Amino acid sequence: MAKLIVDGPDLVVGLSWLEKLGALHRNVRVPLRAVRSVAAEPQPWYAIRGIRLAGTGFPGVMALGTRYYKGGWGFAAIEPGDLGKLTEGSECATGASIGGRSG
Repeated sequence: MAKLIVDGPDLVVGLSWLEKLGALHRNVRVPLRAVRSVAAEPQPWYAIRGIRLAGTGFPGVMALGTRYYKGGWGFAAIEPGDLGKLTEGSECATGASIGGRSG
């Protein structure tokens, strides 16, 4: 399960080794100054944007990896049964929408 962690000046999406394999990505780091808000998202499938470029995805089941949408890039880590977390950032943020288990 993906976890949001504050590590010094960064917000880190901590991934398990299996999530890293599925996402084709290491932990995601976003500068805290680029984060505008973080909120629980009960329906994360409606919150993620764009198309998957790298990673694994089964619509409505799971989404792991990098996503591209008009105007930017994002990262999604949503698994079955998860209550997502939506993180919104400014244009300089590398991660625009992040889903993970609530907790």
